[in-house]
Amino acid sequence: MRCPAGGSPAPFKGKLLPFHADALELVGRRGLAYARDGHAFETADAGASWTPLAAPRAAGEALLTCDLYGCLVADRATRVGWGVTGAVPIAADGEAVKTTSSPRSVAAYRCSVEGDWLPVGPLVATPTAYDAELADGARWMAVRQDATKGSVTVVLARPKAKGEGLALEEIPLFSGSSKDQAIAALPQVEGAAAIRFAVKRMAPAKGEGVGSIAAGQRVDVEVAWWLAATRQIKRATLRGVGPLEPLDVTSLGKGASMAANVDMLSIAQGGIHVRPFASHADAPLYFASDAGKVDKLAFPSVPTRDAGGDPLSLRLDVVRIGGRSVVIGVGDPGVQLFAAWANEQGTAWEPHTWGLWPGGAGEATFDFTYVGGKPTIAAIHPGPTPATSAGWAVALEPKDDPGEPIALPTQAGLGATPRACGGANPTARVVAPYAKGTRHPVIVTGEAGELILATSSALLQGAGGDDACVRAWEAQPAAWSAGSRYSAMISVDDLARSTLFKVEGAGVSARAMACTLESAPLPAALVDVEGFAR
Repeated sequence: MRCPAGGSPAPFKGKLLPFHADALELVGRRGLAYARDGHAFETADAGASWTPLAAPRAAGEALLTCDLYGCLVADRATRVGWGVTGAVPIAADGEAVKTTSSPRSVAAYRCSVEGDWLPVGPLVATPTAYDAELADGARWMAVRQDATKGSVTVVLARPKAKGEGLALEEIPLFSGSSKDQAIAALPQVEGAAAIRFAVKRMAPAKGEGVGSIAAGQRVDVEVAWWLAATRQIKRATLRGVGPLEPLDVTSLGKGASMAANVDMLSIAQGGIHVRPFASHADAPLYFASDAGKVDKLAFPSVPTRDAGGDPLSLRLDVVRIGGRSVVIGVGDPGVQLFAAWANEQGTAWEPHTWGLWPGGAGEATFDFTYVGGKPTIAAIHPGPTPATSAGWAVALEPKDDPGEPIALPTQAGLGATPRACGGANPTARVVAPYAKGTRHPVIVTGEAGELILATSSALLQGAGGDDACVRAWEAQPAAWSAGSRYSAMISVDDLARSTLFKVEGAGVSARAMACTLESAPLPAALVDVEGFAR
């Protein structure tokens, strides 16, 4: 039962969470939740609205317990006290919002919408900073997966002339599939990838429309991947993969294709790694080369406990270095790095394990990127102040220890007025989270009154320290609610070619925006929002 401020009971009102929660704990009107992507959110109004929260990123099934004094996250992190004091007033549900200004002025992006809304379709995910500026001339990339058609399409957004909106370029990976096929698709730092396979059903029981999935069958898995750097589509087929179990697919409704519960789908140098099924711990790993040749590898043994004997959950990926497959994993909350190198024949693995950033790793975010064309593990540590924010990367090399640390840019290096990168830049692309005092208001006019968004992660380049520039910001609502549906991509190299996104039902639409960077009072709705405080 939800109670108003006066304390008298009000009728219970259910609301869908605006994110996919892996863990949620409520104590009275306060609560903490972890989304599937590891980000944390906090509520102070019994779930009516949710505020993004800086917290150790969760992986797998986040263990969470809270009381009046704070929360315990797994067995590694303790949060003392509660942060937000109430819902933050934003225009997240499409209604106009009235805002007041605080005396403090900040660098703000003021944007106005242009042209009409352009339907993009049912996307795997709304574009973020990871999807910005991937292909030459494209502002952002998205992956459309239409279960009703069984299709997977890469969508690139290109700007038209000023005031004329956006143009969408479509690159089909799979043009259509039957309802008895399972599909999965993922955007990647290198482009986009998808798999599909046909499944056999049992004869339906009396009164049922479709039969259940036949267990133990073997299937041919089609793989398609698009490379942003070359704009080429590669294809391969994995023959006789299995045994397939019913848990390896999920029904998406009558007349729709099924979702393939793929364990691993990762573009690498010279091809793609695929581990098609998630239900088997001993399932093999496949590497399909750009030429279509397929190699099958036994999956390496992955540690389940850290050096101290505590349970360890690893976020796994696979890369290709020097013609060898390398399974890599970071143990949350960033305390251990694991790498297993396949031999040249792909018949055995050489594992290595290292400790990471003792005492402070839980505050760092870890990611995978390329530096100088080499696969690297990147870490961004926000620090308690902008001056202590740091970013580094280590190249994965075939030797006993990782390479020398490479400095990476952070949002703190942008200063009070962000600098655009402009033109070609040979330094690494890094998606960096916000740190204390590094966020900027995004004020959008011409759509549902005035929308107040806030910059979040940023696509950066630079050599680290003060040498940082920004290519694109993703902007999100300052607080999440069940009605949240707007986000934005600020193209800093050409602010007049930015984009506003709107989620309606299962579909996403995009609309062009023209933005300017100017000094403006910080909107009152953002004064106490994390990342704006000095």
